[in-house]
Amino acid sequence: MLQSGLRSLMSHVRQNWLLYLIIAVIFTLGVISGGKGINYLPSNQVNELAKLVNKFTSQAGQLPVTSLTVVKNTLADHLITIGLVYFLGLTVIGVPLILGLIFGQGFIFGFTTFFLVKNIGWPGFFLFAAAILPAGLLYLPALLIGAGMAISFSLYLIRKPRNFNFALWPTFLRYTLIMLVITIVILGSALIKTYFSSWLTQTIVKFF
Repeated sequence: MLQSGLRSLMSHVRQNWLLYLIIAVIFTLGVISGGKGINYLPSNQVNELAKLVNKFTSQAGQLPVTSLTVVKNTLADHLITIGLVYFLGLTVIGVPLILGLIFGQGFIFGFTTFFLVKNIGWPGFFLFAAAILPAGLLYLPALLIGAGMAISFSLYLIRKPRNFNFALWPTFLRYTLIMLVITIVILGSALIKTYFSSWLTQTIVKFF
C-alpha cells in the first residue's frame, strides 16, 4: 500500500506542478507576512515573548527529553491540520479554505523564525535549527503536497466529468490512500520533533 501510494503521489506532483508552484508561493507569502508581522507588534508584547523564549532556553536543560504530554500534543496538532486539509478536499468550497490554511501555516512559521533570529540573534538561529527545522523538513513538504492533493480532489468535484459517478469511487480511494501516506510522513515528523528536536534543543541551549 505504501509503495502504491508513493508512486501515485509522485505521478500527481509531476502532472500538477503548476498547482504546487501556486501553493508554494502562497506559503512563501505567508512566511514573508509572518516575518513582517513582528514589526507591528507592540514593544511590550515583543518583550514578553522574548522573556518567554529566554525562560525556555534557561530551563530546557532540566526538562525531560521525552514527554508523553508533548508527544500527544504534537501528534494531535499535526493530525488536526492534515485531517482538516483532507476533509476540506471533500468539499466544493475547499480550495480557498485550504489556501488560507497554507498561508496561515506559513505565517506561523515565518513569525516564529524571524522572531527568534531578530530578537535573540545567533542563539535564536541555532534554536530554530534545532527545535523547528528537523521536523519541518518532513512536515512542511508533506503538508504542501497534502494541500495539493486536497485541492485537486475538490476541483475534481467541481468539474464533475461525464463519467463522474463511475469514476468517483476509485478517485476517492486514490485520494484517501495518498493522504494516508502523507499522514504517516507527518506522524514521523511529529516523532522527530518530540524526541530528536527536544534532545538537540537541550544540547544546544547549554552553550548559550
